[in-house]
Amino acid sequence: MKRGIVFILIIMLIPSVYAACFDDDNGINYKQKGFCKDNNDNEGTDFCRPGELIEYFCHDGFCKAQMKICSECEDGVCLSKEADDIIEVNRPPEVDLFVLTTPGKTEVVFKAEVSDLDKEMVVYTIEFGDGEKASNKPNVIHDYKTNGTFNVVITARDASGGITTFSKEVIIEEQKMVEIPKDKIVEEKKAAKKGFFRKIIDFFRGLF
Repeated sequence: MKRGIVFILIIMLIPSVYAACFDDDNGINYKQKGFCKDNNDNEGTDFCRPGELIEYFCHDGFCKAQMKICSECEDGVCLSKEADDIIEVNRPPEVDLFVLTTPGKTEVVFKAEVSDLDKEMVVYTIEFGDGEKASNKPNVIHDYKTNGTFNVVITARDASGGITTFSKEVIIEEQKMVEIPKDKIVEEKKAAKKGFFRKIIDFFRGLF
């Protein structure tokens, strides 16, 4: 009599330690005030504006927002019974611009930081204030041709048309070499030499 060996494969489903996005009113719920947060630190709490409700909810692992027409809204809850007129709310890009200047130099280093809370593609342009510009470059070295104060503007636009503009002033003061005429240098050397011998003569006169 032959005996077979039976292998039993046990598959255990281990639940995820945490969700990518958390919404305490379980999604889109206009009748309950909720709080939404995802693992990218995007967060929001349902709130009212005149004639509308801003509802935060999880979508594809991210916390997003939409606007619902609501004539009676109170503390993040829609009390009226309008039709579900929904308008998606686009959050514009977030931008920052860091500037590194060196005293006496005309070259300036610009570092752009651009992000979008809705995870949309963002394009941006840096205008240096002297007619020159650069697009979609996080690190740029720009050489100014003249001294002065320049208003540097960075403009970012996301895929939904949201625009954010940020500006900083840059002051350029180039150190210039001052050329001294040769005849003046010679005269100063002669004067220094004459003064040296005069001191020696005066010293010996004081001894007698």
